[in-house]
Amino acid sequence: MEDNRDLKIIVVGNSSVGKTSLIVKYKTNQFSLQTTGTVGVDMSIDKNVNINNNMYDVAIWDTAGQEKYQSIVKISSQNAHASLICFDLSDPLSLDSVASWIQFLKSEGPQNIQIIIVGTKKDLNVQYTQEQLKQISIAWKANFQDEFPIHLTSSKTGEGIQDAFLQAYDLGARAKYDLNTQQQQLQQNNKSFKISTSQLLRSQQPQNQKTEREFNELLRKTFKLLLILFISQLIMNETLKLVLVGQLGAGKTSLLQSHRQQEFRVHNAPTIGIDFQGIKDVEINGKLYDISIWDTAGQERYRSMTRMSLQNTNVAILCFDLSNPDSFRHIQGWIDFLQINCQSDIGIIIVGTKNDLPTFYNKEDLQKFLQTLNSLSQLKLFLTSAKTQEGIEQTFQYAYELGATIKMKSLQMDRSILFVPPEKLNKLKCKISKNNNYHCC
Repeated sequence: MEDNRDLKIIVVGNSSVGKTSLIVKYKTNQFSLQTTGTVGVDMSIDKNVNINNNMYDVAIWDTAGQEKYQSIVKISSQNAHASLICFDLSDPLSLDSVASWIQFLKSEGPQNIQIIIVGTKKDLNVQYTQEQLKQISIAWKANFQDEFPIHLTSSKTGEGIQDAFLQAYDLGARAKYDLNTQQQQLQQNNKSFKISTSQLLRSQQPQNQKTEREFNELLRKTFKLLLILFISQLIMNETLKLVLVGQLGAGKTSLLQSHRQQEFRVHNAPTIGIDFQGIKDVEINGKLYDISIWDTAGQERYRSMTRMSLQNTNVAILCFDLSNPDSFRHIQGWIDFLQINCQSDIGIIIVGTKNDLPTFYNKEDLQKFLQTLNSLSQLKLFLTSAKTQEGIEQTFQYAYELGATIKMKSLQMDRSILFVPPEKLNKLKCKISKNNNYHCC
C-alpha cells in the first residue's frame, strides 16, 4: 500500500487576526473567545486527506504575528506548498498588512508557494465592501504579477473556513506535483548524463561498427556536458551552514555578535526560537562560500525548532558557560541530540564561553573529559570570551574550514563519476583505433 504524501500549509498574518481560531474551527469545529497568542510556531496534522484522489497527511503550521517572531516564521515557511494570509475584516487597518505578507512569502518562501487571502471575523462589523476588496485584489495582481483568491470567513459561525482550507489543499497539492515533476525531469537529465559517461567508460570492448569519428563525437558531447557543469559550479558559491546550540545563558548570541559585529552587550535578550545571519563571499582555502549561521534557543520548549534548524548542517558549535559549574554536564546530552538529528558527517566544535569571568574549568581537564564523551566525530575545544574577543576568530575560522572540508568530502563521491582519467581515454581510443584499423598515437 502506498504511503500518504506530505503537504505543508502555513497560516500567517498579523497578531490577533484570528489565525489560531481559524485552524481550531477547521480541525475541531470548536470556537473559543479566549485564545492565547501563538508563541513562535505551532503545528497540527490533518491525516488521510483525499486531494484529487491521492491521500495526503497535511501539516498545518500556525505562526505568531508579532515582529519579534519574524525569523521563526521565515524558517517555518521553508518547503511550504501553500499559505493562508489572514486579516481581520472588523479592523479597518488590518488589510493594509496583507501586501507586506505577500512580499514576505514571495521573497522568503518557496518559489512556487500558493497564496490564499483569508478575511476573518466576518460575524463582527465588517469594515470592507466587496468593491473595496475587488479593487485591492486588482492592485495586488498588478504589483505581484499573480492572482490571489480571497475567502471571507468566521471562526464563530464556521462560514467559509472549509472552502478556504480545501482550496489551500488543492493548490498546494498541485504545486507539489509541479515541483516533483520538475525534480524528476532534472533527475532524468542527470541520469541520462551519467549513463552517457558510464557508457564511455564501459566501452573497453567496442563493437566493430564503431568508428573513430563516432567515438570522438561521443567524447565531444561528454566533455561539453562536463564543461557546462564545471562552469556552473565556478559561477555559484558553495554554501555552508553552521548552527549554534547549547543551554540557555551559555552565551551563544554574544559569541555570534562578537564575531559578526565585534561588539559586546552585557545584557542580551534570550533567543526566541531561532535566528540566523548570512555571510556572502567568504574565501576558504581559495574557494568562495556563502555561509549561514543559525543561533538557536536553549530552552526545552523550543527544542523542536532547534531540531528543525539542524537540517543540512555542516558544523555545530556547542557552547557551554565556563563560569557555570553546572553548564558542562549538559554537553553529552547535546552531542546525543546532534547525532540523532543531523547527518552522520556533521562536525562538532565544543566552545567554552565567558572566559573573562572566574572559571570552574581548566583546559587540560576539559580535554581529558572530552575524550570520555560518546561522539562519532572528533571534538575540538575552544575557550572564548565575547567581551575580550579571546578565541572568537579562531573558533569561527576553524568552523569554516571544517565545514568546507566536510562539504568537499560529501561532493567527492558525486564528482568522481564525472571524471574520466586521461590514461583510460587514451587506452580506450587506442583500442577503438586498432579494431577499426586506425593508427594509434
